[in-house]
Amino acid sequence: MAISPTDSLMQQVQSRPEGTAFIFHEDVWTYRRLADEVDRAARGLAAWGVKAGDRITLHMINRPEMLVAYYACFRLGAIAAPLGTAFKYAELATLLQQLKPALYIGESGLYQNIARIDAAILPRKNRFTVDGAPEKIYGVQPWDDVLKQDTPADLPIPASHKPALLIHTSGTTGQPKFVTHTTDTLAATADLLGKHIGLWPDDTIVLTLAMAHISGMICALTLIGLG
Repeated sequence: MAISPTDSLMQQVQSRPEGTAFIFHEDVWTYRRLADEVDRAARGLAAWGVKAGDRITLHMINRPEMLVAYYACFRLGAIAAPLGTAFKYAELATLLQQLKPALYIGESGLYQNIARIDAAILPRKNRFTVDGAPEKIYGVQPWDDVLKQDTPADLPIPASHKPALLIHTSGTTGQPKFVTHTTDTLAATADLLGKHIGLWPDDTIVLTLAMAHISGMICALTLIGLG
């Protein structure tokens, strides 16, 4: 049986903690560093009040914080709901009205399309950007405020059959729809992809697919899980 994304990450931490998990521009992330940041983000989210089943919207281009946020959601049993980076206000408003997220984690370059969203749908105190929040302009919160939090309690072990990811599609009617994945289905898909492409642990892959979409996210999870 395929193992969950967080378990496969921890296997790599145990076997090759200083091995390279990924490189972002010239910044090298080891498996230990990635796991430490995931743990810090998960504990910060838990201390902020995020619990299993809560929906967390992720609104970023491919960057380390996007990957960390995915793993942190999986670690808590929260439901990650990435938003397309090309969407404008009207499309995002429709998606967010359907999602009713507990938290928004985005980046300042994309937040301008979120700023006008009604606070009844997404409270301003629950909006965070990861790259120098434009607080004075939009009133959004800095992501570091979450990372500074910590919970003294052990994190829960989420159920692998519960929803872990909501990926939007264009739908057949022109309105966005959502496809639900569990950590079981994500693990099985990553396992199949890993067997199909036949990679070796020291291979280097250039990821050009957007992690806001299922193809890019599955490829990222697969490559990290394979080492």
